[in-house]
Amino acid sequence: MFKRIKTFLLICLIANTVAVCQISQGGLPKSFAYPSIISSEEIIDIKIDVQKLNETRKDECKEGCAKHVGNFIENEISIKDFNRKIIMPDGSVTYLISFRLEEAQAVGISFSEIFIPENAKLFVYNSSFQDVYGSFDQSNVLKDGSFTIRPVSGNVIHLEINCEKENAKELYFVIDGFAYFFETDFFNNNKSSLYGESGDCQVNINCPEGLSVRKTADAVVKIIVYGSGSYFLCTGTLVNNTKQDRTPYLLSAQHCARYTNAVSQYHKWQFYFSYEVPECTGIQTPIEDKTLIGCSPVALMPLEYPNSSDFLLVKLLDSIIPSDYNPYFAGWDATDNNVSEAKSVHHPNGDVKKVSVTNTFSSSMWPNSNSTKQTHLRVIWEETESGYGTTEGGSSGAPLLNQQGNIIGTLTGGDASCNRLTGPDYYGKFSFSWKSNDVSGNDSTRRLDCWLDPIDSGSLTLEGFSDNINVGSLMYSLNNSTNYAYGNPTIIVGDKILFKASLYGDPDFCYWEFEGAEPSFSNEFEPKEIVYNNYGQYSINLTLYKEGFTPKVFTFYDYVKVTPDFFPNPFENMVTIVFSKEIDSNVEDLNFKEFRLIDMNGKKAHFPNKIERKYNILNLYFDNLIDGVYILQLVSEENIINIKLLKTNNNQ
Repeated sequence: MFKRIKTFLLICLIANTVAVCQISQGGLPKSFAYPSIISSEEIIDIKIDVQKLNETRKDECKEGCAKHVGNFIENEISIKDFNRKIIMPDGSVTYLISFRLEEAQAVGISFSEIFIPENAKLFVYNSSFQDVYGSFDQSNVLKDGSFTIRPVSGNVIHLEINCEKENAKELYFVIDGFAYFFETDFFNNNKSSLYGESGDCQVNINCPEGLSVRKTADAVVKIIVYGSGSYFLCTGTLVNNTKQDRTPYLLSAQHCARYTNAVSQYHKWQFYFSYEVPECTGIQTPIEDKTLIGCSPVALMPLEYPNSSDFLLVKLLDSIIPSDYNPYFAGWDATDNNVSEAKSVHHPNGDVKKVSVTNTFSSSMWPNSNSTKQTHLRVIWEETESGYGTTEGGSSGAPLLNQQGNIIGTLTGGDASCNRLTGPDYYGKFSFSWKSNDVSGNDSTRRLDCWLDPIDSGSLTLEGFSDNINVGSLMYSLNNSTNYAYGNPTIIVGDKILFKASLYGDPDFCYWEFEGAEPSFSNEFEPKEIVYNNYGQYSINLTLYKEGFTPKVFTFYDYVKVTPDFFPNPFENMVTIVFSKEIDSNVEDLNFKEFRLIDMNGKKAHFPNKIERKYNILNLYFDNLIDGVYILQLVSEENIINIKLLKTNNNQ
């Protein structure tokens, strides 16, 4: 297949962009060791007309619109405007400058020019010290001298630069403005229960519905889009190419970039990798900061054009994505073949990664245009065991995936929401974006094939790719069963359990650690039977090793719940509880406050009239109970163990 490449200004600008690292190098600001320095810091108020700012907020919409979440506040400030230079006890120099933006939910800083001297380190953080980003140095600065840092939650941002005394005078910067976010919650990575404001119907990616697309889900990222003074939420996907050379192409929807009218504005885009939690429900796990800043446009088709599939292909400015970001380059299918089921992975309202399932979709035109061609796929979402996942503002650009986990579309918009579960959504066809938007036949900026098949293979399908070691999911099998299950197992003391992990990247070696189990470790990819001899909740560590990669540790917190053994069931008047297979275990150490039987209607509690304790065994006697089903509750300071029992009188 002959590729005809037409060079436009867009492509010239791309060629002149040098990829530089936007990744922080870790560490902590020096002032953290001297709290009095921070407490004495004056905060500079940035004047904002909040009422006028709110008037600029664009109406919420899903019909080809990205969700508007913030604005850029122009305010040029130079280091020459401040005299906040602190000589630290070790003789080094620290610049500490703090800014407050009234009523902001999150604040970021943008530099039009900055030079960070050798061995100097730059940090930003918020007043609660929950968001601390850095250190950054001159390698993080773009070739044009600009630099953008992801925002911190709250309305105050602290800028700190630590320098050696001998080169502190070389430090120079000009702040051109601040990112002012008026939406709440989606920047707070430390909350215990909620990360975003998506609807209650949404389904987390690590629920059972997401398992079949678990690998591809690592390719999906949350995007904070910048354009013409505003910030928007969207979703995008790292996409593979036939060279499989890790080129960081990312596919989204062009309407996300509707207000991004200069390449320099793409440099302010923010990409959040692995923005997800391991739980299906009951979210408790904080999200690590895995952010990249900046991209350049490669190819696109504006939604306003006739017969547009609304696609956008950008290239991240970071040429190498860190391995701990779990990068996966998604496969694709440009054949337009019919499929029986599809799933979409997305970030509704900037929330953690979600999944939606459909068995009902058809080829369609984009309904809000004068299209004469079937540029889109129309989908209706299905209810599943974990919820009724739909899409929302912020889901724009999300991939639609076939049964193999390959991209067949990107989300333009639609009517679906948690309040309208059966409303249709529309995904621009990947097969149309492949080259059908290019009506001239020689414009590479209107098609995907020139970029995703750079070797002219002619292939219309490609599988996903990653050489990064990763764990997709953990499975288990009980008591010699050959059937493996997903999710967190609840077992009885003494049960035998097998574990198996789906692994990516072909690790060379692994090491398992089983808290509270025998054996407590294994170096086999599929460990032999593990036995838990004591009741409780236990975590599992799995460390993967591969030559040329840093070992990666995956922790599954409180993964296994072990309940006491009990018998008989049915029972007549006595229930025996075995807390441990270890004969010297003492039940006195278990600190149970109460034992009770609850009838199935929950209206009456029965307490044992006699309790016998001996080491690891507890005998509970209940007299004068009528036959029926009961819940035995063992109440401790930490939790309540529930055991379902049947009471029957075998002598009758």
